[in-house]
Amino acid sequence: MNISFTRTDLASDINNNNLKHMYFDDNNNIEVLKIKNKDYRIIKFNNLNDKLIITLKNELNNFVNKVKNNKSVLIIGLGNDSFTADSVGPKTLKGINVNAHLIDLGIYTKNIKVSALEPGVLGQTGIDTKRIIKSVVNEIKPDYLIIIDSFVSKDINAIQRTIQITSEGITPGSGIMGINSKIDEKTLGLPIIVIGVPTALETIINKQKLILSTNNVDKYVAEISKIISTAINNCLYLS
Repeated sequence: MNISFTRTDLASDINNNNLKHMYFDDNNNIEVLKIKNKDYRIIKFNNLNDKLIITLKNELNNFVNKVKNNKSVLIIGLGNDSFTADSVGPKTLKGINVNAHLIDLGIYTKNIKVSALEPGVLGQTGIDTKRIIKSVVNEIKPDYLIIIDSFVSKDINAIQRTIQITSEGITPGSGIMGINSKIDEKTLGLPIIVIGVPTALETIINKQKLILSTNNVDKYVAEISKIISTAINNCLYLS
């Protein structure tokens, strides 16, 4: 197995005192929290449904609206499509309505220009993920990035129950001493929005660190990936 799935969500070690309640939905099935003093939202949910799509779209809008120039975006799916628990990023890309090639041909002229990239993982490519992304950014020059990734969490209650959004960047994990570089606005020179989904649990058993996932992770990843891609399409008026 390719041991590339070791990144841990930023919210894992956040004390509850640092979480600010934003709102519940009408049926108390969806709660949105904000980490104090950070540009970081946590969407907690009980069910995968259309209301979650609307909530994610609305929260994503809050981040996109802060981007000064919003004419083109590169959407990046991090992770390993061959490892189910680490495949939310690549699977989400399959549902994104890319149109950059059509705009370049003059077919569409009013839409936000959307490109997509699946850079793979360090264990597959041998190349720092940031270097791959930076080379594409330098070539196509998007106004900002949306990055989707699977997370490992230390909180069992976060597994298959949360989506996290931040503009503070991400460091892709690696089994090779974690040598991937951080991907953020400072290192790439443009705004970055990260959508993270905890799909596995980091725990210690008999003094050994283990990464565990659920027996329905394949179904969950397929469903949550569709929800995220639909929310992004709706946010960018691509549906």
